[in-house]
Amino acid sequence: MTKSLRLRISVRRMTSMIFLAIVGVGFVGGGVALAHNSATGSSPSNGEVLTTSPPQWTMTFAKAVPLTSASGQLVGDDGVRRTLPNPRHGTTDNVIIFDLPADISGRVTARWRLVGTDGHVISGRVSFSVQATTASSSTSLAVPVNPAETSSSVPLPGTTVGSANISPATSTPVVADQPEEENRPVPELVRTLVRFSTFAVLTLFGGIFFAEWYIAQGTLFTNRGRRLANGTALGLFIFPVASLMILIDDLRGSFGTLFDGLSAAASLTIGPMIMARIAFGALLARLTRSLLVRGGARQQDLLYILLVLIPYCVTLSYGGHSRSQRLPQIGVPADVIHVLAISAWLGGLAIVLVVVIPAVKPDEALPAFLRFGYAAERAVPIIIVTGLVQSFRLHQSVGSLLTSNHGLLLLTKIGVVLAMLSLGNRNRKVLINRRNLTGPRAEISRTILMQRSVYEFLLGAIAVGITSVLVSVTPT
Repeated sequence: MTKSLRLRISVRRMTSMIFLAIVGVGFVGGGVALAHNSATGSSPSNGEVLTTSPPQWTMTFAKAVPLTSASGQLVGDDGVRRTLPNPRHGTTDNVIIFDLPADISGRVTARWRLVGTDGHVISGRVSFSVQATTASSSTSLAVPVNPAETSSSVPLPGTTVGSANISPATSTPVVADQPEEENRPVPELVRTLVRFSTFAVLTLFGGIFFAEWYIAQGTLFTNRGRRLANGTALGLFIFPVASLMILIDDLRGSFGTLFDGLSAAASLTIGPMIMARIAFGALLARLTRSLLVRGGARQQDLLYILLVLIPYCVTLSYGGHSRSQRLPQIGVPADVIHVLAISAWLGGLAIVLVVVIPAVKPDEALPAFLRFGYAAERAVPIIIVTGLVQSFRLHQSVGSLLTSNHGLLLLTKIGVVLAMLSLGNRNRKVLINRRNLTGPRAEISRTILMQRSVYEFLLGAIAVGITSVLVSVTPT
């Protein structure tokens, strides 16, 4: 078997494993995805029995609720779903009040749905009974309550219950046993793949420009380098557009218009951040295209790219845990530095494997690996320190790490990164021992390093996949 054939087999194996890892973490994310806000109380409460029809329904949440994203409905046993009027805030911005119709009787299920300021969808239901009614029995709402609904008022993530922009006169018949998941706008797996793709193109884009600046000048202008630079730059624009469309779809619900969703998105913190990321992505694509057409990269060109890439990373961090959890003034800059260091390490490694090494002679391959190793040794401590900062921000105790979905996923990611560090360290030792070799022995050393580095990169890709799930899981 030739060396090139062995390398192609390794790359194909790596690609297959990465795909399976993405799908795997996507399904994990579908099961554990939680929002960054949660319901803490309801009046009427779940399971409460009333003697008169309540004039309003009050929901209390752990954090502030954007009214433009909140909606509610009542569902009766006759299969009729009544959309409630737009809610208003109570005494604080984490309390919302829905006005109820005056003709409620029997058992009724009240459903709520909202999108938090960080773009995460949460929903749930509260069931209560009214034994007397002030209206005609012909308009009564009576619904047998599923035991699973009456036993807990815990939110059901991703449940669609309508749009906040619908007239209260609107009613929609539904099948009583219709699964709520059918109304969910976008599956969690699709969301995870969009997030993974965003992180992946950002890492590769940063990696190829880092390689041009430090590892091997001319990397950008090889055939593979041009394709990767253009493709990842375009991805920096396309995937935020996809994220914005998902957010709009969440906000407009089942019946709202595109304009309704866009207006609601603009009122949330996450909406303007995604829109800014789209603009920065378009600018990066334009700068990259101009640089490649010119056929040469000056230091100031690379500096311009970096100056646009940094605010791009800021908008990404500002829409996640770095801003939504405690100490955001530390979380956002730490996350930006973390992402840039990963681009140099993991993105740089990918570019060395795919672009640099295939384009140089065997005798030049080991020096290229050596320059990358020098950069990786300095990037890794930055990644570790910023990662610890984020972990302490999100989890104030070891118990939180061991008892929450976010903590367990974070520990899994740490384990994957440690394995990657161990493998990378062994690769560096091989490199140091063989760096002065020439001729056929240099070719053998290059092949060994390529094969080992493929698996080092695979572990890094799995870590990125776990990260794409972590951003949708609440730390507590």
